[in-house]
Amino acid sequence: MKLITNIFFWGSLLLVTGGYVLATDKVTRFNWNGVEVVWMDEPSLPAYDVVIYFAEGALGDAKGKTGETHLALSLMDAGTRRYKREEIADNLEYFGSDYSANVLHEYSTYRVSGLIKDLAPTMMKICHLFNEANFPEDELKKEKQRLITVLNQMIQDHAELASRAFRNLTLKHTPFSRPAEGNLSSINNITRDDLLGRLKFLKEKVRKKIYVNAPLKVTKELESIMVNNCRFVGNKDDFVRTALNSVNQKTVKTIHLVTVPKSDKVEVRLGRTLIGAELNDSELAELSAGYLGGGFTSKLMDELRKKKGLVYGVNAFAVYQKYYGRALIVTSTKDDQLDELLTSTKQVIEKAQQGLIEDSDFNRIKNYLIGSYSFKFEKGSSYLDQLIFLDHIGKDYDQIKKYKGIMEKYSKQDVQRKIQEIFSWDNQLIMILGEKKLLEKLEKYGKVEVHNYENFL
Repeated sequence: MKLITNIFFWGSLLLVTGGYVLATDKVTRFNWNGVEVVWMDEPSLPAYDVVIYFAEGALGDAKGKTGETHLALSLMDAGTRRYKREEIADNLEYFGSDYSANVLHEYSTYRVSGLIKDLAPTMMKICHLFNEANFPEDELKKEKQRLITVLNQMIQDHAELASRAFRNLTLKHTPFSRPAEGNLSSINNITRDDLLGRLKFLKEKVRKKIYVNAPLKVTKELESIMVNNCRFVGNKDDFVRTALNSVNQKTVKTIHLVTVPKSDKVEVRLGRTLIGAELNDSELAELSAGYLGGGFTSKLMDELRKKKGLVYGVNAFAVYQKYYGRALIVTSTKDDQLDELLTSTKQVIEKAQQGLIEDSDFNRIKNYLIGSYSFKFEKGSSYLDQLIFLDHIGKDYDQIKKYKGIMEKYSKQDVQRKIQEIFSWDNQLIMILGEKKLLEKLEKYGKVEVHNYENFL
């Protein structure tokens, strides 16, 4: 079994009077055969966490073959010329290792973790996969069938289906709209040769970076494995993925109904793509989204759940990537309560835009975000992920230390302005996933575009 509970805890991540005492103070950098290494020294734990970053992701998938990068990295353990899938799994599980790929649109990572005493045999086996993975036809066929089955069964998971459809609609006409894992029209187009070529490209031509959370005493041992076994090399002309075309559409209010059969519940998504200057002040965007829907004490939760009992939960987000961002409100309700939910949500947003923000509400969410920030990085793996993201978007690690000070300077007026900028009701894409009979209810809010859910699989 691949997924084993991660045992890493970052105990040194503390909130103190003068600010954050963070693990960025323990970063050591190396150069292993041209590949940059970021090492977080953790001498107190007998464990390691290694993440290999590739500056290429699903944006590089060939036309009509979305999902090939995901398959190339996630299916490396399907077999090599020397070992079958069962033998590879048995060997890595014997050492209690956790290994997995994560492919995003802009970049990809491959993570390996386990106990220090088993670092050498585990990492050498991983290197063997990078060098010798041959994607046996029978295993590839089974994996593609599994992915297709998962997609066909997504009708049973309306929340996941709604999120998939919402991404497509908000990022329409850009390569970011395609799911990194592939879709029904692309998966069967991917061949064994595609995966062999994709993995070779990632390993030999794409810029790589290695992130490690482990005691420094094993530096030489891991370096030897990465250089001699994985044979990773870095060059100044290594490929780095950039956006294939800009995300530049300006959102105006549009309403979309994604129809599914036999459902008395509706999934609701409101949001928009953020571009240009809207991507500034990410901490303020987080605070503004938090005020609207950041936990049990948020304004939307208070209005929609506590006062009116319309929802079980509601969340608001402002999520930033390198080339774009998205503002998003997520909830669900019974179909006969949809109209009241939309009306109440609009009222909450408009009151905030008008500056009707209570000091107690504002201070509570700001203090919560500041106080809980450090706990995001309890695990060393989570901390490495944050460093990877900061490197990817070109920001300094000191951004983590500055978080508390940045948050403290914001006022209610700042939140009012940011909500107006990114959550204004007239600039939201409203997507409802439910039965077709909801069309009449939605038309009171404007023209509605109707989509069959199968279009998003």
